[in-house]
Amino acid sequence: MHLLTIRSRQDFLRTQKNAAKTVHTKNIIILKKKSPEKYLEVTNEKRAEEFIRLGLVVSKKIDKKAVTRNKVKRRFREAFKKLVK
Repeated sequence: MHLLTIRSRQDFLRTQKNAAKTVHTKNIIILKKKSPEKYLEVTNEKRAEEFIRLGLVVSKKIDKKAVTRNKVKRRFREAFKKLVK
């Protein structure tokens, strides 16, 4: 399973607008949407189902320091990778 990162604002907005499934909690919003084929790097040995796109935004409400917010994103990304294995 390969994890691709959503980085552009346009991709985030498109995902939010066309989300197939949404889960809200106090601190987390999870949006699910099937990725278009153009974002998948499909090679001979890898199928499109082996790719997942994940975008994370950590608010300044969590911490004002970018170092801490990036640490939260890294930990969430690693936990997500372990869940989908």
